[in-house]
Amino acid sequence: MKSLRPVLICVVGALAATVTATEAKADTVQELYMKCKATNPATGMYCVGYVGGVSDAMVMIAELPVVGGQREAFATCAKTGLSRGAVVQAFVNWAEKHPEHWADLDFMGVTAALSEIWPCGPSK
Repeated sequence: MKSLRPVLICVVGALAATVTATEAKADTVQELYMKCKATNPATGMYCVGYVGGVSDAMVMIAELPVVGGQREAFATCAKTGLSRGAVVQAFVNWAEKHPEHWADLDFMGVTAALSEIWPCGPSK
């Protein structure tokens, strides 16, 4: 478990740097959905990388001990490894079913989709 701490610190630091760099323009669920449905390979790879990165962070969060809070909304617990294709398809399917969330920030849509499909269960 201790070996995950440096990784988590790096992930949080990278996310903080990304947020600072993109504060001026954050993508919405709808914009990410459109990138995932695009036929342009570069745009599609952005989708795969973004959704895959959020998925990786959610899997790592699931491995951490729960300390005084809820982990369910920000973790995913699949019984087997998740392919990039599976997590992208899960997000696309969720976005199509929930257009009422299209104005939300993109990472909120990805976390909602993955935690709905592969929930971790109640925190202990």
